[in-house]
Amino acid sequence: MGNDFVTYDDDLLVYQNPNVLSFTPHTIAAVFTTYDPELYVPITLVSYQIERVLFGLNPFIFHLTNILLHIGSALLVFWIALKLVLHRSQQYAFEIALTTSVLFALHPINTEAVAWIAARKDILSGFFFFASFALYLKFSESCKRRDYIMSIIAFALALGSKVSVVFLPFVLLLTDWFTGKELNLKNLKEKSPFFLLSLIFGLIALLGKQAQIAVLTLVEQILLSAKGVSFYLWKLVWPTELSIFHPQSYPINTIGLDLIVPLILITFLVVIALVSLKRRGVIFFSISTFLLMLVPTFATFWKNGFVYFASERYAYSALFGIFFLLSFVFIPTIIRLTEKRKWMEVPVKAGGLLIGLFLAFLSIVQADTFKNGEILLRHALAFNPDSTHALNNLGTTLYQNDRLDEALEMYDKALAIDPLLPQVHTNRGLILLKQGKIEADEAFRKAISSTPLYRDLLEDELQCYFFLSEIMLERGNSSEATRFLKQATEAGPNYFSPHYNLGIRYQGLRQSEKAYEEFVKAAAINSRDIDANYRLAAVAAETGRLQESVDALKKVVRMDSGYGKSKEHLENLEKVLEQTQ
Repeated sequence: MGNDFVTYDDDLLVYQNPNVLSFTPHTIAAVFTTYDPELYVPITLVSYQIERVLFGLNPFIFHLTNILLHIGSALLVFWIALKLVLHRSQQYAFEIALTTSVLFALHPINTEAVAWIAARKDILSGFFFFASFALYLKFSESCKRRDYIMSIIAFALALGSKVSVVFLPFVLLLTDWFTGKELNLKNLKEKSPFFLLSLIFGLIALLGKQAQIAVLTLVEQILLSAKGVSFYLWKLVWPTELSIFHPQSYPINTIGLDLIVPLILITFLVVIALVSLKRRGVIFFSISTFLLMLVPTFATFWKNGFVYFASERYAYSALFGIFFLLSFVFIPTIIRLTEKRKWMEVPVKAGGLLIGLFLAFLSIVQADTFKNGEILLRHALAFNPDSTHALNNLGTTLYQNDRLDEALEMYDKALAIDPLLPQVHTNRGLILLKQGKIEADEAFRKAISSTPLYRDLLEDELQCYFFLSEIMLERGNSSEATRFLKQATEAGPNYFSPHYNLGIRYQGLRQSEKAYEEFVKAAAINSRDIDANYRLAAVAAETGRLQESVDALKKVVRMDSGYGKSKEHLENLEKVLEQTQ
C-alpha cells in the first residue's frame, strides 16, 4: 500500500484522466458513453472518480481499495467452493474450500491484478463476478427472487467493470450440471437475463476491439490462445519471471514449437475434460470454467501496436476453476493418507504451511516491482530486454522525471531493435525539441516515414504531424504547417485528433467553411468532446448555419454550462433565430 502510481496506464486511467479528475454530471456521463481508450469500463472509472473526489490522488487509497476487493473475492471464492463441494459430498468440504481460497488469495500470479491500480478493472469485475456466482448459488438453495435479482445486478456491475466476465451464464449452466440440477427449458429461461446482459455488453466491447481482432488471423488467434492458456497453467506451478509484458514476436511463426507444443497440450487438456463429462466430473466442470473465463482474453493479444500472448491479470477470475480442481482432487487424498499414517500429519501440515508462506513471499516480492513506473518497467526489461514497448514506456517515464539523456538512450535502444516505431521517433523528437536541437525536425519526419508494414497507424502515432506543423509555423511556413495537418487526416481519417487539429488551423486562417467540415468530422468521431462542439458552433454560425450552431451549443451547455461563453452565445443565437423566423 506504500507503492506509488506507475507511469504505465495509471496515468491514462487515473491521474491524467480528465474524466476521473473531475466529478460532474458531464464526466459521469462521459465514462458511460466512451471507451477508455478501447475498453468499456464505466464502473471501474466511477470507482476512481469516487476515490479521487473523497481522498484526492492518494495512491494509498487506490491500493487499499484493490486489496479490499481481493480479500472480498477470496472470501467469496471460499463460500462458492464450499457450496459446490457440499452439493457433491459432505466430506472435507471446509478443507477443500479453504485451500481453494488460500491459493486464490496468495498465489503470485494474481499480484498484477491487485498491486497495479490500472488493473482495477480486472479485480473489480472479478469481485462482482464472484458475487453474482455466489448469489446465484444462494438463489438455487433459497429460491428467493431477491437473491436472483441481486445476482443479475452483480453481473451487470461486473460487465460494467470489464466485459471479460461475459461467459458467466455458461459457468452457471455448468454449475447446475455439476450440482445435479436438471438442464431444461425452465433452467435456460432462468439464465435469459444473464445472456441478454452478456450480449449487450459483448457487442459494446467488440466495437472497441475491432482493430485488434482484424489484425490477427484465426490461426494466429488460436495458436496464441493455446500459448496463453499454457503459460497460465505453467505459472501456477512455477510462478517466476512474472511481468507486465509477455511479448510475442511478430510476424508470427505459426509452425514454431513455442506455439505448436502449447496447442498440443491444450488439446490434451480438453480431451481429458471431455472424458470426464459423462460422470458429472469435477475435471470437466473446473477445466471448462477455466477455459470459458479465458475466452474473452483471446481478443486482447494486440495492444498499442504490439502483440502479447498473455497478461497475468487476465486470468484473475478464470483461475478459480484450476484452484478448485486442485483442491477437490488432492485435499481428500492427502487427508485420507494422513489419517491412515498418523506420523505424516505433522510433516504434511508443515509442508502446506511452507507452501502458503512461499507463495505469500513471492507475491510480496512481485508487489514490490509495482513500487513506481521505473522499477516496474526495468523489471519487465530484465526478462525481456528486447521489448520495444517496455523501452518506449521507460523512456517516457524518464522523460517525465526530466532525465532526458537517459530517456533518449531508451528510445535509441528501442529503434535499434525495430526502426518502424512512429511513436518512439515522435517521443525522441519531443526530447530533442525540448533541448532546442534542430534534429527534432528529422525525428518527426522519421516518425512519418516509419509506418509499420503489417498494421494501421494508432492515433497517438499521428502526433508527429502536429509537432512538425508547429515547427513549420515557428519558421513562418504557414502552407507547410497546414499540409502536415492535412496529411494527418489522410493517414488517420477515422481518428478524432487529426480532424480537430486541422479544424483549429483552418479556424485560425479564417477559412470557416473548411474548419466547419473538419469539426463536423471530429464531433462525429467523439461527440462528447466539449471544445470540438464549441468550435463547431462558432464556425457553423460564421457560415450561416445558425440552427446547427444552436444545436452544438445546446450540447455544450448540457455537458458543461460554464464552458466558455456557451450559455451567452446560445441565448443570443436563439434570439437571432426567432427574429429570422
